Amino acid sequence: RFVKFRSYKKDEKMELPVKLPADTFLYHAGTKLLEDGTLVTNGGRVITATALAPTIQEAAVLATSAIEQVKYEGMYYRKDIGYEFE
Repeated sequence: RFVKFRSYKKDEKMELPVKLPADTFLYHAGTKLLEDGTLVTNGGRVITATALAPTIQEAAVLATSAIEQVKYEGMYYRKDIGYEFE
């Protein structure tokens, strides 16, 4: 069975949060840095958010808050992974 993968736009300028709450982290992979210092998408899943907190529920809220601050054209994020902990 053939599975068609989603095509992701590239070279979309990304806006990242200036400051994240303590113990909240953003990891990027499908990105590239242009010569002028602009961070842009480069295909695929580009950002992962994670957080440390006393409870998994609190960590999920922090990670969600962080990912909601990331902005770029066509951005969407999965809402079916980890949200069972909120």
